[in-house]
Amino acid sequence: MAHTVSEVSELVTKCNQLSKEVLQLRQEQENHGTEIQRRDAQISELKGRIQLLERGASSIVDSESRLTLERDSLLAANHNQSLELNDRMTKIRQLEAGLKKIRLNDDKVKGQLTSLRSKVTAANERVRHLETENAQLKADLNVARQGQEPTTFTSYHLPQLEEEDDVGIWHTARAASNRRESIRQVAEQGAEALKSVEFLNVVIDKDFEFMMRYDPEMTIAALKRQVRKMFEKLLNFWFLKYDDRRIRTSQNDTKTLAEVGIRPNTTLRLVESSGCNLL
Repeated sequence: MAHTVSEVSELVTKCNQLSKEVLQLRQEQENHGTEIQRRDAQISELKGRIQLLERGASSIVDSESRLTLERDSLLAANHNQSLELNDRMTKIRQLEAGLKKIRLNDDKVKGQLTSLRSKVTAANERVRHLETENAQLKADLNVARQGQEPTTFTSYHLPQLEEEDDVGIWHTARAASNRRESIRQVAEQGAEALKSVEFLNVVIDKDFEFMMRYDPEMTIAALKRQVRKMFEKLLNFWFLKYDDRRIRTSQNDTKTLAEVGIRPNTTLRLVESSGCNLL
């Protein structure tokens, strides 16, 4: 009996010990569950971070590709700009060489232009002198016409005239012919003067596309136009003023200047036929 009680007491002790162990195991199980939940939360957080990093890495890869393309484009543009810069530097050196050549010829060109202006001034003085003489000639012809129609010669030999008045008219007409000869000489002088302009056109390099101005008020084209106006003014004064005059072609016949072939553009054609372009 005592032995049985001892065994029961021992079993009770073991049961209590097992109960404690069970409680301890349950507590550990609860602790393990809490730890598992905490670790699951950490795993979820880490997964979220991994996704963010993956998206960031993808964006970085895309940016790297885009930057690589931009770099290649910039390198190509830089190469093209370098080629263009070299080409422009070559052109600048060519322009500098041409400008140096023009500056070397500057004194010679100025001398040519000064000579040309002197010739044009002399021609203008000659024109004014001829205009004065022509005005006097017009007055003489008007006086001569009061008594008889004016006549002129058809050759340089004095014709056989029956009346003394015809001799005076013949000399007046011959004076008119001398004026026309003077006009022709002035035209030839003007043509020679204008030939000097061709030198200016050769010296000026067309690649620079500008006109060298030695006088701010007088360019080469303006100088040509001025000389042409000089001839046109002279022609208008002579031919348009005297186109109604009649010359004697025979003892009983007279004709106008136009009818015998004296045209207003005769002198101008003479100048242009010399190979000099007045415009």
